[in-house]
Amino acid sequence: MKHNLLLWTGMIWLFCLFVSTPCMAHRVNLFAWLEGDTVFTESFFSDGTKSIDSRIDVFDPEGEILLTGKTDDNGRFSFKIPEKTDLTIVLNASMGHRVEYILSAGEMTGIKSSLDDKGSKQSAEIKEGKSGVSDEK
Repeated sequence: MKHNLLLWTGMIWLFCLFVSTPCMAHRVNLFAWLEGDTVFTESFFSDGTKSIDSRIDVFDPEGEILLTGKTDDNGRFSFKIPEKTDLTIVLNASMGHRVEYILSAGEMTGIKSSLDDKGSKQSAEIKEGKSGVSDEK
């Protein structure tokens, strides 16, 4: 009797183990790339659903917010580079989903910008120099 009970309990556990469906996290993804002096982003969930009307914040290395926006119906958002420095792009999607993407200043090599490092208007081109990134005026 005791063996039958143990056998049935084991069979029920095995049944539950194989019948249960795997749980997949509903993760949000954020990709960013440069075209000229514009940063383009695209965001979507792990199941392919676009992250629509989600808040995007762009921060400088000190954590100061540079700009804020929202994704469109295709999960996309674009903006002109506000500063030639490392940028942290943060997507806040629905139900607490959050992801960060860091766009380094080094990736901005070769782009033209209407801002210098202090944020004043000036035509500048970022070039790769022998000792790093330099502005040529």
